[in-house]
Amino acid sequence: MPDGRRPLSLWWAVSAAAVLGLVTLVTVLGALREPTRPGTSYDPSGRGFLAAYLLLDELGYPVARSRRASGGDVRWLLAPERSPRQVRALAEWVRDGGRLVLADPAGRVAGDLGLPLVVRRAAADADEEVTGPLRASLRGGPTRVDGGSPVQVWAEVGGRPLVSVHRLGRGEVWLVHRPEFLTNRLLDEADNGLVLCRLAEATLAGRAGPILFDEFFHGYRDRPGVTELLLTPPTLWVTVQALLLLAVVLWRNVPRFGAVRPLPAGSRRSREEFLDALAFLLARRADYGDGYRTARDALRRELAGELGLPADSDPSLVVRQAARYRGLSEERLARLLSADGPPAGDGPQAFVASLRELESLRHDFLARTHPH
Repeated sequence: MPDGRRPLSLWWAVSAAAVLGLVTLVTVLGALREPTRPGTSYDPSGRGFLAAYLLLDELGYPVARSRRASGGDVRWLLAPERSPRQVRALAEWVRDGGRLVLADPAGRVAGDLGLPLVVRRAAADADEEVTGPLRASLRGGPTRVDGGSPVQVWAEVGGRPLVSVHRLGRGEVWLVHRPEFLTNRLLDEADNGLVLCRLAEATLAGRAGPILFDEFFHGYRDRPGVTELLLTPPTLWVTVQALLLLAVVLWRNVPRFGAVRPLPAGSRRSREEFLDALAFLLARRADYGDGYRTARDALRRELAGELGLPADSDPSLVVRQAARYRGLSEERLARLLSADGPPAGDGPQAFVASLRELESLRHDFLARTHPH
């Protein structure tokens, strides 16, 4: 370039490509599908709870999955993984009035909630009778969970609690003492599906719902947005580098002192110079007939518009209407508006005289149209 500076387009292209590539990379990484974790409502294996979720959904119970540590009115936490820091948020949610259904075969999350449990394994796994709000048989699996001081026992199986209700602040923890009966492996055994539905109805009683199957404590989290991913390591360092590169480009190429100087305005010639130039071209070509026809046609269109006629109306019609409604001489109108060349004759003086006649005709026409 004349001033020795490098063109800006290359700098802007490099920086823009870097930023767009970073955003695309983060978006693609954020869109990668998470693997199915065992023991969740997504898990179709024998230890998962996909069948319980789908059964309730198919029967019209309001169910949904949650990837947050708290929230909603009713939450089912089935076979959770221990996460002490997040359990505190869950405990606060229960104390504020939440209702939690907890099936904890390891007993660790229950202990963090203040419900110390004893987990044992039975030698046999046979059908047992359920008593309480329903009569059914249950295949509960070998895992037994005991402990706590319930305020109510919702149902019993084999003379022991099947589901017990524990107070925690203003909320409730419904502890499932046979957590394995909800798994895919056992849900179609005995009357386990019926017990599941009755438990869902009981936990929804007096609550707005839906039943939230908690997946937060299985490692699922709400997927962060692009901004959060850009500001999270390891992409944070790439983001910082891209911002530094952009800052250098701006520092190098954007004016740093004073206001941006406006572009110089283009020079505009006066009307007199413009007319002199046109007159010179006209005199050089000596095509006075074409010049007159241009002015005549412009005036004819203007008169037609004033009379309410189409712009391409026949010249004789314009002449008759102007003579009729404006009181002008029809002979004068026809002579000036229908002539193919300057009516005053040939040569520059006749051309100028003819233009003056057109101007006089226009003035008389408009004076009669707008008398004031």
